[in-house]
Order: sequence, then C-alpha cells, then structure tokens
Amino acid sequence: MNRKFTPLLLLFVFMLCASSCKMADMSSSDRSRSGVDIDPNRTLIDHLRQFPSLRIFDRGGNYEVQMRGAQSITQSNRVLFVINRTPVGNSYDSANAMINMYNVEQIEVLPASRAQPIYGDRGAFGAVVITTK
Repeated sequence: MNRKFTPLLLLFVFMLCASSCKMADMSSSDRSRSGVDIDPNRTLIDHLRQFPSLRIFDRGGNYEVQMRGAQSITQSNRVLFVINRTPVGNSYDSANAMINMYNVEQIEVLPASRAQPIYGDRGAFGAVVITTK
C-alpha cells in the first residue's frame, strides 16, 4: 500500500466509525438519578455515593468529591457543583448548605469531557449538576 495514502485512509476509517457510534455509547461514565430515585430522607453525600464515577473522601467531617481518574498535581481535583444551572464552586459543604433534599428533582454527574466545554476551567474535573423542583 502506498504510504502517502495511509493517513488519509486512517482518517476515513475513524470518521466512518465515529459517525456510526451513538453518543450514549461514547460517554458511559454519565449517570443521572431523578425523581423516584431520590430519597429526601438521605443526605446529598449518600446520593453521591451511588455514582461509581465519583470518589468521596471524608476529611474529618469535610467531604471532598472527585471524579475517578482525574488527577492533577497543581489543582484541587474537585468536581464543580452546579445548582439550577448556577456554578456554586468546588466545595461540597457550600453546595450541601444551599439545597434542601426535599426539593431535589435530579442529580447528574458530568465527566470532564462534557463539563469543561460548558463551565470552562472550573469544570475541568467534572461537575455534579443538581436540579431542584
């Protein structure tokens, strides 16, 4: 095979494969829990523990929520908390203080590949999107 056409052939095969794949197949780490799954008698941290893509560290009562696989030496590695489309920061405590579990309609976890285009550098390690009623 002519080496001049090999990169072009690879690009064609990649585009053919990418166009036949569904977006849901490509983002397997996305999960959401809505309506009936949310128990208002449980805390937010209990609900976040149900997501396999999140790592939760208990630092003496202060929780740190990170996305699995996301690592940085120079940054905090924490996910961004978003409540009703408003970013509230990377602190679990501030997000927990702002919501009432009886009003939560849906909790969704966005991986970094979906959070960063929406929220910029603040979503570089993923986002936990909380929607209330």
